Amino acid sequence: MLKRIDRVKVYYDLGGGFSEQDTCYYSGAVMGDVVSLSIPVVDGAKSVRIDPTDDPCMVSIKKITGNEALVNGCLLEGGKVFYNAPDPQIIVENTTGMKSIELEYVISSLSSEFAGAVGNAVVLSHRKNAAELFKRKSPYEKVRV
Repeated sequence: MLKRIDRVKVYYDLGGGFSEQDTCYYSGAVMGDVVSLSIPVVDGAKSVRIDPTDDPCMVSIKKITGNEALVNGCLLEGGKVFYNAPDPQIIVENTTGMKSIELEYVISSLSSEFAGAVGNAVVLSHRKNAAELFKRKSPYEKVRV
């Protein structure tokens, strides 16, 4: 069960990467199963990392400022992201000059047991082969909505 789906942890990269000292929590509106947030971009932020939860989950991104973001989960069709491990992340790059990030998503919890059991199968079935997965230069994939 997810804790507080209306609340996200936001990291600001102010030039030295993401760190705990440059974080804030923000609450959004929940209508049905859709979470909507307007996240302010602080002056000097180069990129913004949004952690919707600390648990394995499935996130379906409906809307995001700039229409694309980096995610550290397995990208599925239609803007859906499967996170089979804790610490799911959504990163918006090049935020210089932005005032806010508008984000809408649906989030579903996954038990650790379920996420672990199907995680490798899902990840590998969405890559051309296992070697490609391990050759990725970044743990992130780009999602476009």
